[in-house]
Amino acid sequence: MEIVKKIISIVTVLIIIVGVFALTGCGKNEKKDEKAAIIGKWKLESNEDVNCYYIFNEDGTGVYELNGVQLNFKFEDKGDKILITYEGNEFSSELKYKVEEDTLVTTNDINEIKKYKKQQ
Repeated sequence: MEIVKKIISIVTVLIIIVGVFALTGCGKNEKKDEKAAIIGKWKLESNEDVNCYYIFNEDGTGVYELNGVQLNFKFEDKGDKILITYEGNEFSSELKYKVEEDTLVTTNDINEIKKYKKQQ
């Protein structure tokens, strides 16, 4: 009977350890997938005659382009927000964002919502 209790204890501990590793691994993969979703070139959807793009690179750099004028930046993904620091003047902005299929939706600090379509 003592051996059965030891086996049950060992099996219980092993199940807990496997569960902890499984849950930890899933969280990391989800975060990586979220960050990967923003990588690419995004064009502003607008009724106005404006050419506006964000380009997010895998290495944390990017380009903001407005009517041919480009600003390089570095970005940090903070889950549902992204911190963008523009090079040169070191101006920073933080945007709330979400990616829905091929649409990037951003909200700035004055609650202005913009939608961007993913470009090929």
